[in-house]
Amino acid sequence: MGEFVICICYLINRHNSLFLCIINKLSGRNNLSIRNKFVTSEYIINTRWFATTILEAIIIGIVIVIIVITGFFVHVARVAAYKLLRPPRKVLNWKPSDLGFDYEDVGIETVDKLKLRGWIVPQGSDKTVLVLHGYTSSKYDEDYIKPIIEILARNGFNVVAFDFRAHGESDGEITTLGEKETEDMIRIIDWLEKNKPELAKSIGVIGYSMGGAVSIMLAARDKRVKAIVVDSPYMDIVASGQRWIMRIKGFVRNILLLIYPLIIRFAKSEADIDLNKLNVYNYATKIDQ
Repeated sequence: MGEFVICICYLINRHNSLFLCIINKLSGRNNLSIRNKFVTSEYIINTRWFATTILEAIIIGIVIVIIVITGFFVHVARVAAYKLLRPPRKVLNWKPSDLGFDYEDVGIETVDKLKLRGWIVPQGSDKTVLVLHGYTSSKYDEDYIKPIIEILARNGFNVVAFDFRAHGESDGEITTLGEKETEDMIRIIDWLEKNKPELAKSIGVIGYSMGGAVSIMLAARDKRVKAIVVDSPYMDIVASGQRWIMRIKGFVRNILLLIYPLIIRFAKSEADIDLNKLNVYNYATKIDQ
């Protein structure tokens, strides 16, 4: 009975000395014994509560940290994928006429209703070369596109140079890194056959970087392409991206390598890319010798 009263009193008010007096009278024990038992019980309960609370706080803290770090990595991956699909546009002021050649500005519509903008530099030949720029570049590139246009035209080749979708002056919000770009080049050849058949008799392609990969895929799919020259094409787009990251120095490289699978996943989903179609090894053996 005395123990029961002690528990009840403790739950009601653990600091109320009046209850201690009542307990003392009912139990017939001296006040010191009751007080010692009371204090010991209180200490055990408080210690257990404190330990449990600390453990819960640590677990909650760890969960919060994990959520914050995971959210940060996912956000960085989404931003990286967003920027990957939206390269900066390069538009400069020069034209083929600055090189001494007559040319025509042309806009050709893709299957998905985008307008690709480019130049046709006719030289009165039955041989035409499509010049394909690289990722983040355009037909305005002065390092390799401008020189090759001049070299080809001066040697009597008709030249056709277009901006890929989402590059230069062409329409499109996102690049597909070569998948739809290959279909776009097929569309350009279709347009030449219909509207300028004299330029479509014998077609060759020269491509750089992503344009080089497109050149290989185009030659494998379209037998109207009689010859190709490629400079630094990617062979596997995923592996190529990893090699690009490896050139970055410092902590940023480690973060990008860690979240690279997420970047690829987000980019693939947004651009509706089939990565198997961007493995150029699959096309090289299909090109007629």
